Amino acid sequence: MRISFNTLRRAIVGAAAVTSVLAAPTLTAQTIEQAGNGIPLYGVGVPSIATFGQTFVSPLDGLLNSFSFWLSNEGNAPDANTVDAQDLKFRAYVMAWDGGKAVGPALYTSDIVFGPTQVAQEFAFSPASLNVTAGTTYVAFLSAAGLFGDIVGFPSSALLLSDEDGSGGSLVFLDSGDDTSLFTNPTADQAWMTGTEFGAPQAQFKAAFSTTVPEPGAAVLLVTGFGALGLVRIGRRRTA
Repeated sequence: MRISFNTLRRAIVGAAAVTSVLAAPTLTAQTIEQAGNGIPLYGVGVPSIATFGQTFVSPLDGLLNSFSFWLSNEGNAPDANTVDAQDLKFRAYVMAWDGGKAVGPALYTSDIVFGPTQVAQEFAFSPASLNVTAGTTYVAFLSAAGLFGDIVGFPSSALLLSDEDGSGGSLVFLDSGDDTSLFTNPTADQAWMTGTEFGAPQAQFKAAFSTTVPEPGAAVLLVTGFGALGLVRIGRRRTA
């Protein structure tokens, strides 16, 4: 039995359509999460530790969808009961990290956020389409630098810590004062430090990542599609 060219062409095009559905890319998600241990790092804010954050190693090639820190309105001491923590203002940043300092330019800068009004308050940020590379180290941090002129008094809060190391990095902080240039150009007197030096190696931290992985059927789709296109061109030559 002879199969007509048109029948064969329709079969191949149909197969290509089915393969297209089967070859839809798969969304892969991965999360870094360091649960809190309930221990606060006091004095985070103005004028002391104005910049603080967490370094992390990206687990995949894809997007950083969100990240979170946890702060408390506890001020400088356990009995401080400071209400002015909510007067603290800061921005969130994501930058590359070279092992000792942030490397510019900033990959993400948030709008201005006000300080915590309660204990263990989550501050979550959602960068838009922030591409990250697997195995590369980044730093996510909060800073009041550049905002001192808009902050009344000396509000401070407490950063919550973690005993877990799921990020491949560490807690870092910088006595930046109001100077954002120190993020990437620290001095000997105002340099980035790690929490390990003070017995607080990790921040309570969470980061969510995603990547789109094509299914193996995508290769079949390409071969089938090119085959169908070739037959269509041959058929057109025969009928010309």
